[in-house]
Amino acid sequence: MTDQIDAKTLRATLWKTLNDVRDGNMTPAQADAVADLAKGVLGTVKTQLQVVRQAGADVPKDAVQFATGSEDVVTLEQCRRRALDVAELCPEDGWTAREWCEEAGVDSLRDPSDVLSSMLRKGVVKVVGHRGAGPGRRARVFVPASRPA
Repeated sequence: MTDQIDAKTLRATLWKTLNDVRDGNMTPAQADAVADLAKGVLGTVKTQLQVVRQAGADVPKDAVQFATGSEDVVTLEQCRRRALDVAELCPEDGWTAREWCEEAGVDSLRDPSDVLSSMLRKGVVKVVGHRGAGPGRRARVFVPASRPA
């Protein structure tokens, strides 16, 4: 067993606990204690995410590592920098947030609209119109703010 606690190892531990109870290798009281610990860990992570969301801050690395089990965490600022790196490739008719982030190779854990909305607030990009994004949906189209109208 590993010392690293993440969602996958927590799930595996709970599943093993359930099987141990079923096979008679663990008492139900012991399994309840394991489940209570798991519930406490999940409650802590949930509270941390709620506080971060209300503060409008980036999700802490440890919370992303818990959810993904990955050490490679991409922050919103890194996503912004990657999106800026491809700004000169933006076609005349612009990109939607998803297109822009796909071109930049932005991590799929980050919502593309968060990246471009942040860039819009900072005046790095501007909205030049809307494009169909599915049945009954319209996506904003962005271009670099430095591009003439």
